[in-house]
Amino acid sequence: MLRWSGAGTTWAAIGTGVGTPYAGRAGVFALEEKTGRVSRYNGTAKSWTAIGSASELAIGGSTLYALTPKRDRVLSWNGRAGGWTAIGGPAGHIYAGGLGLFATEPAGGHLIGYDPVKRTWARVGNPGSHFVVDSDHLYGLNPARDQVWQWSGNGDKWDVIGGPARAIYAGALGLFAVDLETGRLWRYTGEPMTWADIGEAGATLAMDDRALYRVAPDRGSVWRWSPGSDWLRIGGPAAAIAAG
Repeated sequence: MLRWSGAGTTWAAIGTGVGTPYAGRAGVFALEEKTGRVSRYNGTAKSWTAIGSASELAIGGSTLYALTPKRDRVLSWNGRAGGWTAIGGPAGHIYAGGLGLFATEPAGGHLIGYDPVKRTWARVGNPGSHFVVDSDHLYGLNPARDQVWQWSGNGDKWDVIGGPARAIYAGALGLFAVDLETGRLWRYTGEPMTWADIGEAGATLAMDDRALYRVAPDRGSVWRWSPGSDWLRIGGPAAAIAAG
């Protein structure tokens, strides 16, 4: 695993074989998909601590959440190795952001949201192919991938804000969607059904509060984009990226 210096195309090795990266206010983590091992980066070169095991990870604000390897419990990490607390039961997938933590029910696939004060879960939406969360909003891509939806914040009421999409991403810079047919990347303007083309989406995307990053379609390079500027190449080959 490599870490970008923040300028030019300089990267430093911080780990080998630790898994897929996850980054956010809670820290930098890796999930080794074959073994389920979860590791936390300690801040110095190649120094990682194993903190548990999971099938999925999600970062919401300063909290790391996990779905157990058997997908039978949703967990919250307290910052110490092995320090996990069960806050939910079985789930298909988990999604988190500044707005909160959400999960899909394993049977019907309906979306449920977690109330950290009451420590309860409540249904907030119907099944979807994917969901994303930012600091203020929850978005979903319907099962047919022909509509992008935004949660109203009230019960299970949602509004259609976009058309067909291959994938959606959300974060500090807003909501982005990959065109289902062309693979172009579109940025949501805030007005339903109004989107702006900002270039090629590439193989995968990541976002922090300053920029959007993409891995090229052939995974041979990493690029950076920020509002008001064009895409800039910042690195070489990458299988996956994370930003936070």
